[in-house]
Amino acid sequence: MGRLLSSITYQTLGGLLSPPTLLWWVLKGRYGTRWADRLGFPLAGGQNPWWFHAASVGETRSAVNIIRALSDYREKTQGLQNCNPLTRPLADLELANELANVEQASLATETLCDDRLDFYVLSVGTPAGLERAENLSLAVINDSLLKAKKAPRIQVMAPPLDFWGAPSRSLDRVAPRALIIVETELWPDLIHQAQKRRIPVMIVAGRLSQKSLRRYLKVRSFFEPLLAQMALIAVISEADKHRFMELGAPSSIIRVVGNPKFDPLIQVAKETQTPFDCPFGKNGSQKVIIAGSTAEDEERLIVEAWVKLKEKTQLILCPRHLGRLKALKRYLKDFLTNQGMVFRLFSDIPCCDWGQSAGKEPDEKSRQNWPDLILVDRLGVLAQLYGSADLAIIGGSFFAGQGHNPLEPAAYGVPIIFGPHMSSFAEEAQSLIEAHAALRVCPSDLPAVLAQWLERGEEFLSGQAAREFLAKRDLVGPRLAALVGRALNAPLTPDCPDIHP
Repeated sequence: MGRLLSSITYQTLGGLLSPPTLLWWVLKGRYGTRWADRLGFPLAGGQNPWWFHAASVGETRSAVNIIRALSDYREKTQGLQNCNPLTRPLADLELANELANVEQASLATETLCDDRLDFYVLSVGTPAGLERAENLSLAVINDSLLKAKKAPRIQVMAPPLDFWGAPSRSLDRVAPRALIIVETELWPDLIHQAQKRRIPVMIVAGRLSQKSLRRYLKVRSFFEPLLAQMALIAVISEADKHRFMELGAPSSIIRVVGNPKFDPLIQVAKETQTPFDCPFGKNGSQKVIIAGSTAEDEERLIVEAWVKLKEKTQLILCPRHLGRLKALKRYLKDFLTNQGMVFRLFSDIPCCDWGQSAGKEPDEKSRQNWPDLILVDRLGVLAQLYGSADLAIIGGSFFAGQGHNPLEPAAYGVPIIFGPHMSSFAEEAQSLIEAHAALRVCPSDLPAVLAQWLERGEEFLSGQAAREFLAKRDLVGPRLAALVGRALNAPLTPDCPDIHP
């Protein structure tokens, strides 16, 4: 009765408050288009797909990595060695390494051997996330075709609003085999309606910050029954596990697995590849420093700390938001002119035209006339640019904010410096510091730290240690694929242990 009253209250308040809230979000560009999807009339679905739901860009990466792992694992189980009843035990034993139980592994293999299951629906809430989902899905399909594998079917849609009956209509039209929520996008009515239809609901790459936990605990009685009926909650860390338990999730359904978002970086570290061939630096003796995802005021800090090392280093500055380019160009022109230095935009560097001339060596004259500083004016290139760096400075970490991903440069064997504010990647940051691959620096100490790095090199910060930190990790996606496949066939039990990264 209590849950019914809570549901009625939620739906009533949501129905009344959502129109002005939606109008505000539309005006802010939060939702964009795809209103048929959002109102519960999606074109996607049919044939019992796996329905993955992600909030935005970051969660979309995780979702696509898990989809890729599920598809790859199904490719293995489709072979005669795995799905033939006479040799089936071999597949069970292989999967048992992931699940530590042969009987549980048999259930997972049985699910993933079903030829009808290589069909996925991916719903993403934001316009940027939807665009990224379309691009990543196409990349997965192309990669499968290049490897002469059967490509998975992936349909991208916007998620339903959690009011006005939209979740019910969407679930009836999509008819998913399972609803898999990436990280912590907990829409109560969508989860409730799925569980009401006996559709298994799972959380993968689950994370719950202390701040979010405090907010959820205010309505614990509302979320506890939803979490209790989950088929699986696969979380990133032990801290996340304890927070979900505090919110009411039974420990028997929670597994500590790790973050699939980082699987591509782990793969890069294992393959020791450098994807960007453009040789930065005026001459072969110059070191290259890349300052990535910088926030306002950090550019001044970094540029003025770097300028003392200008003869021996080149700086590549990659701001987080390109809307500030005009002001940045004005600042750089004024400051660098007084120093007898010049900068150029990334898009104006000849060998930075990735679509046409990437990897072409500039001639000696061009090399000598290269700028002291390069300002990156394109989106989506930072992760690959780190492969050309000798040192990475992580923005969004010196004056405010929560930091950005330090594992992107680590994958290419690049040592890392960041500021005091790295709460979004606190565990990764601390692990890199302990590995002698990264250093946390106060803003006032940055000039001295850069000078020490230039003088002492690997002895001061080790790029090799950064790469090894990632390379020794196991991929998370395959382990999640095993757990998801098994969770569809039987409830999890305490004898299925955590799988630690």
